[in-house]
Amino acid sequence: MKGHANFRSIQLDNHFGITDQAIIREADALFSTLRATEGLPKGAFDQAHLKSIHKHLLGDMYPWAGDFRKDSIQVGDHYAESVAPPALVEMEVGRVLKALGNEDPQGMTLSEFSAKMANYYVKLYAISPFADGNARAIRSLLDAYSEQNGMQIKWGEMPAEAFHAATRQALQGNHEGIRQMFRAAVDYEDLADKFAISAIQEKIVQIRQKVGLNDQHMPSNMSASSEHVKRFAHYAVQVASKDLEMYAKGSKQTLRDWESTSIQADADNHLKRGADSPSVLREALSKIAQDEAKPKPKYPRL
Repeated sequence: MKGHANFRSIQLDNHFGITDQAIIREADALFSTLRATEGLPKGAFDQAHLKSIHKHLLGDMYPWAGDFRKDSIQVGDHYAESVAPPALVEMEVGRVLKALGNEDPQGMTLSEFSAKMANYYVKLYAISPFADGNARAIRSLLDAYSEQNGMQIKWGEMPAEAFHAATRQALQGNHEGIRQMFRAAVDYEDLADKFAISAIQEKIVQIRQKVGLNDQHMPSNMSASSEHVKRFAHYAVQVASKDLEMYAKGSKQTLRDWESTSIQADADNHLKRGADSPSVLREALSKIAQDEAKPKPKYPRL
């Protein structure tokens, strides 16, 4: 069995009976990416909402998705012990999300809103209420909250190595790095990215490539609309799930070459998790400071 350092044994408890860690991580990343593209469950930004988001993202892969953990956990790549033992997870998450619900984002500046998002990310991540998939669920919850308030968090603009370094520092009490990274990534919602035909077509191409869909498996009624992207992502999940099930049963006639991973493997090749030294973070923050000299629009971009 292939081994990965950033792997939790509970991931072996998956719907497909797969034990190869590389393939588990690949399928996990594929399903959660597609489900995020499909759209997130609505909710009141409470414990139930966070659980429903986690189940939506990881439920295709794991039977325990959507359940708060029953065991103690090391946060992230063993950054620290969770601040909440299993018996207190529900209460601690509720306490943090109640504070989020009491915020007045409409009266905040971009800088104030980004600082709040950084704060809630760290607080929820320090709890890490699920056995795995905490960062994805928390990011998605904050995405939904931001979108509801006309904002967005551009996670892709935060260099991965630096973000991990900033997160580790925040868990140790130094929040300056994570706040600066969020300040650079939070902006007004980019409506063009949601509705521009070119952006929509690019998302369709990305889904097709990730799943390995050929012309034969493409829906006949596809059109360049944001709603069709969501439907296509949902369809792609069904195709990928059936394909992985065939692979797990020993079939060689699959759409994807599951043994030649691409999504998670590519991410791992570009992300050196051990390279989270202060120098990596300083370099990223220096670039952020330079970019901040460029004025941001004070209104949603159309």
